[in-house]
Formats: sequence, structure tokens, C-alpha cells
Amino acid sequence: MKISGTAYLETNRLYLRPLRVEDAPQMFEHWASDSDTTHFLTLGPHKRVEDV
Repeated sequence: MKISGTAYLETNRLYLRPLRVEDAPQMFEHWASDSDTTHFLTLGPHKRVEDV
């Protein structure tokens, strides 16, 4: 079986799904704009939510 992209995963306490454009503001607020969190990512911290 070949899986391409993010797979859905659901448990009693967790639901994982592929990211959507609507997730950008929360991603920016919680981790994408933080230089400590993005230290090891190739893109670095984002300066605007539109960059997410």
C-alpha cells in the first residue's frame, strides 16, 4: 500500500488530518512565527500569517 501525503488518524482523544489553508492563522500564532520553534526548519520563522 502506498500512502502519499498526510494520512487521517483518529483515536478517542486525537484526530489528525491534512493541513488546510484555514489552519494558517493558528499555525502562525502557535509555532510558525517563533524563531526557537522553527530553528531547525529550512524556512525559518514566518513574519506574516500570509507567509504560512
